[in-house]
Amino acid sequence: MSMRRERRMASGHWRMAKVHRSPHAIHHWRLLLHALPWLLIVGFYVAAPSYLSLGTNVLIMVLLARSLEIALGYAGIISLGHAAFYGVGAYAAGLSAVHLTNEPLTGLLLATVAAGVLGLVTGALILHTQGMTLMMLTLAVAALIAEAANQAH
Repeated sequence: MSMRRERRMASGHWRMAKVHRSPHAIHHWRLLLHALPWLLIVGFYVAAPSYLSLGTNVLIMVLLARSLEIALGYAGIISLGHAAFYGVGAYAAGLSAVHLTNEPLTGLLLATVAAGVLGLVTGALILHTQGMTLMMLTLAVAALIAEAANQAH
């Protein structure tokens, strides 16, 4: 990858000179930028253990924001209902803690499986659309899931 930088020549004229950067160096900086939120959160847990609940909520919101970045930024899928998967996972983890075991990794595994199965089912139904139709269908799926959670006993 190359950048251009202005450089003054011996004659007094300015010209653009290519500056070459190693692709490996750029990859390392990107990796560091992606790891920075996780490093800050781990540091928060170590530095302030009395704020464990706040740190957990911040980590959950970081995960939710990263999921939107993946869906919109990398995949190009405009989704108004991606938080429904977040809710289904939380609901599955809560049910696991109440009825099965209160071991958190089991709840995390069940939450991942529940959200993944829901994603496979809804994705098979709506990902063949695009544009405004896709946005409205993702919003409709989110509304249906919210209503199903409200009606559950």
